[in-house]
Amino acid sequence: MKVLFIGNSFTFVNDLPAMLETLSGGEITYGKVLRGGAYLKWYADPEHELGMQVREKAKESWDAVILQDQSFNPARDKDDCVNQTKVLAALFPETPVFMYQTWAYRDGSDKLKNTGLTYDEMKEKLYDAYNAAAEAVNGRRVPVGFGFAEVKRTAPEIDLYTEDSYHPSPAGTYLAACLFYMALTGKDCDALPGIDALDDGTVKILKTAAKAVSGT
Repeated sequence: MKVLFIGNSFTFVNDLPAMLETLSGGEITYGKVLRGGAYLKWYADPEHELGMQVREKAKESWDAVILQDQSFNPARDKDDCVNQTKVLAALFPETPVFMYQTWAYRDGSDKLKNTGLTYDEMKEKLYDAYNAAAEAVNGRRVPVGFGFAEVKRTAPEIDLYTEDSYHPSPAGTYLAACLFYMALTGKDCDALPGIDALDDGTVKILKTAAKAVSGT
């Protein structure tokens, strides 16, 4: 399965595409067009450098396209997220689109306070926008943000964030990889190996959280 990732640092920190390829034993391979802080509207714009790169990738054959917007934009501007998704999906008319539902910033952090939203408010606004975007293109939403909330609820000792309170730690990226593996392949994540950065107990908890939210 050949997958194209379009997004920003929430995708490339800890190299989610490569992690997914490794965990899947090469069942999933990837291409990517990524830039830190990028918005989907940059990729949708045919005159933007990133938009040109996406259109080059659209000439290739893909089994899935994964779209990830700037970390706060869907919570701030749902319509923009939906509209840019429509533009991008039209570039890949025969390819299933998966929306990477990202997470609320760390609860209690200055990063979150500066948004004017609570943790739950940001989580739900991100869900609402990514869900609407997926529905608009007959795509599928991958609930990574709900996975973060599930770990927060059941195993708060596992830190899913880096020190900046919004980028994913290795545990956060591993959780995302489990959810993408299940969404892309239709298989359970139990058989996936762990990674060097995480102990076996943490891996088990992350898999359990991923399975708990995979259908949400």
